Amino acid sequence: MIDSHCHLDDQRYADDLPQVIENAAVNGVSHIITVCSSLDEVPIITDIIQRFENVYASVGVHPEVIERTGEYFGVDDIMPFIKDNPKIVAIGETGLDFHYSTNHKDKQIQTFIGHIESSRLTGKPLCVHTRDADDDCVQILYEQYAKQPFKAVLHCFSGSEKLMKCVIDLDFYYSFGGIVTFDKSGITQNACKTMPLNRLLLETDGPYLAPPPYRGKRNEPAYTKIIAEAIAKIRGLTLGEIDEITTKNTRKLFSI
Repeated sequence: MIDSHCHLDDQRYADDLPQVIENAAVNGVSHIITVCSSLDEVPIITDIIQRFENVYASVGVHPEVIERTGEYFGVDDIMPFIKDNPKIVAIGETGLDFHYSTNHKDKQIQTFIGHIESSRLTGKPLCVHTRDADDDCVQILYEQYAKQPFKAVLHCFSGSEKLMKCVIDLDFYYSFGGIVTFDKSGITQNACKTMPLNRLLLETDGPYLAPPPYRGKRNEPAYTKIIAEAIAKIRGLTLGEIDEITTKNTRKLFSI
């Protein structure tokens, strides 16, 4: 299995990162993609992927950072960090997040488009985050894809009808994390039943959104197996089948 999205640079892993990666291996997780939220994190991310052979990275600026700082990040800000490093396999996470504020909505949108252009220039897939912003996010994805195609994964997939249609129409990928295991996540679980398997990825989004029985505690890549087991049950497949399908999809998307 591959954990396609987590945040190993988070301080909650600082004291035991080698053990966290070993725990993942013991639980069948062969590779991990660690995703940064700010360009300030790139040195930490770069150190991690140099230290651990099976860890790859995605580099970008999370929309919450834009909303908090009021800064805009364009192609010229992103590109220097991703040149000549084959272990940086994606751009992001990026997207739109209007959950707490829309004071800098325009800069969120501009930064999102800058990340899309970086994805086009490098051929690396885009890791998309959207929260309380599906209408705007989907509109941008359609408009930008029409100008020139790019690859993308909708991470921490919520299962909304707009996102489902976008994934299918644009042949994007999508990933489920701990939310698919929660008792009250009927919308997400219903999407899990019907979405195309050839675009499905696994993720933990660790240290956030830990699945049962670890809810409220630190999430980590080892729990990818719990998410895969939940998806297998929902889809009526075996754990081995979900492992094979999602590993193939993840390797294809990120070229690992």
